Formats: sequence, structure tokens, C-alpha cells
Amino acid sequence: MSVATKKEVTKSIGFYRLRVKKLRTPVDNPVYMDINKFKETLIYIDQLNDQQRLYDIENTSGRKKFHFLKSLKDCNNNCYELIFSSAKYEYRPPVIDKQTLKTKENPRTMTEGDEELTHVKIYLKQDHADILIEERINGITSRGISDYLNSFKHIQITEQKIAYEKLSLEQKTLIGPMPVNNFRFSISYIANDDFQKALLDATKICAGHIYIEKELIKGSEFARYSNKLSTYTNDLEITLKSSDDILDILSDYYEEHSSGVSQINRIKVEIQDELGKQSTIDTERFKLKKTIEVETNIIDGVIISTEMFSEMSKLL
Repeated sequence: MSVATKKEVTKSIGFYRLRVKKLRTPVDNPVYMDINKFKETLIYIDQLNDQQRLYDIENTSGRKKFHFLKSLKDCNNNCYELIFSSAKYEYRPPVIDKQTLKTKENPRTMTEGDEELTHVKIYLKQDHADILIEERINGITSRGISDYLNSFKHIQITEQKIAYEKLSLEQKTLIGPMPVNNFRFSISYIANDDFQKALLDATKICAGHIYIEKELIKGSEFARYSNKLSTYTNDLEITLKSSDDILDILSDYYEEHSSGVSQINRIKVEIQDELGKQSTIDTERFKLKKTIEVETNIIDGVIISTEMFSEMSKLL
């Protein structure tokens, strides 16, 4: 009798949309640039070695984590398959054995961590990219991917500017204007319709919480209140108290949020039902998601990437 080497597991795949947003354009009339700029950044990252692809972060609680693009495959027809590697480090609690319940010192160093792989499939369209992301608790998130891409886009254009300055006047005239860092990659999730239904079914709306990107208030009167805003990494929260027209206001915000090009990242609404029971509806719970069945290596639990990408291809 043969020994099983694979195990089937269920994985959740989130659907997202990426656009190239031109900076310093009106909030109510944003300008989006050619998706080829995103393609250029992917190509730039792909030619770097692993160490150069490293993106190191530290969250507000001091926990450290890093990501890097482990592999990128061009599948032709403007389709790409990416695998991101992530790990938390400077955290090495003792190891405990399930069978004996005995602990021992963790053998890894403070710069090592458990590798988490996140599979990403990208389809380039005319003015945006559709992105399928394997949803993981400890892997890289959609927000992490946009931060990663924007970081390397900045490095890429800085290098291009330095190279441009070294050119002769004749070469500059031939090439054209100096490269500019006047855009950013923005990823928003594609929503399903259940949030709007839950909002309309509520007997009473107590309060609404709107989470916006901090860039939305740059240059506004509010931005002058603190010069520390540039170092703030979280979304800004706007709270709406209950009023006669709060349902209409929240519906308008949700329509903007689900447009795929919004700087509103999340909406949470405190509601009551007809029995007075309170609950919260959250757009984070109403992302468009689908599940797939994939196989893992039974020895280490790692997903077989070729099968993962094959199953992801069937979702669109």
C-alpha cells in the first residue's frame, strides 16, 4: 500500500483591482495612468536579486516582518504568476511537541522565521489589473503588496533619474523628459452585494466608521494640524453619528468605496435589528472571495504552487 504524500486543503482567494493613480489630481476626478507603468515595475523587480527585493517592516506593536518577491512568471497574454515569501522574525518562543508536551529551545536565530508563501495571479487589462490573492493570516496582504510595489517603484524611478542626469544633452533630447515619480499603485478589493443588503435591512443605524487613506487630506486645512502625519501609517477614521439621512450618506460612501478606484479602504457600521440586538457590518467581511481545493505536501504542509495557479486560473 502506497504512503500518501499529498493532502487536499481548501484555500480562499480574494479578488482585487489595481490602478495606476496619478498624484495631485482632484479627489472627485482622479486621473489614472497607463497600466504599463505597473508592468515596468514588475520587470524592474524581477531583475533584482533576492536580497535586493527585501522589504522590511515593523508594525505599531514592534513586531518585525519581511516580504520579498520569491518568483515571478510571465504567462504571456498579460498574465503573471507571483509568489511572495514572508516571515516574522525577532520572535523565537520555545518549541513544544504535541506528543510529549515537552518544550525545548527554538533552534532558529532572531533573524529567521517561518516562511509563509502567498500566491498571486495578475491579469493586465487596458486600464487596470485584476489580481487574485491567496488569503493568508501571516502572508502578505493586498495592502502589503501595494506598499511593496510603491516602495520599489520609488527606487526604480530614483535610479532612472540618476542615470538620466549623467546623459549628454543630445541623449536627453533624444530620450525625452526626465522620469517622474508622480503616480502610485492603488489596490482595492472587489466587493460583493451583501453589504448594501445588510445596511438596508438594519432597523436602526447607530454610527458609521469610514476609513480613508491619509493621502486624501494632504494639502487640506486639516493636514496642517500636525507635521507628524507623514509618519503615520494607518488609515484615518471618520465617525458619523446617527442622523435622519445617515443611510443615504453611508450608501453614497459605499458606492464610492466599491467603485474600485476609491481612497476609502473600509466601512464599518453599528446597527440594531428589530429586537434591539446590536451588531456591526464591515466591508472587510463582504469581499468577493471564492474557494478552491488544492494539494499540499504532507511532510511540510506547503501548497503545491503549480496546482494552486492552475486552480486560480479557473476562477475568472
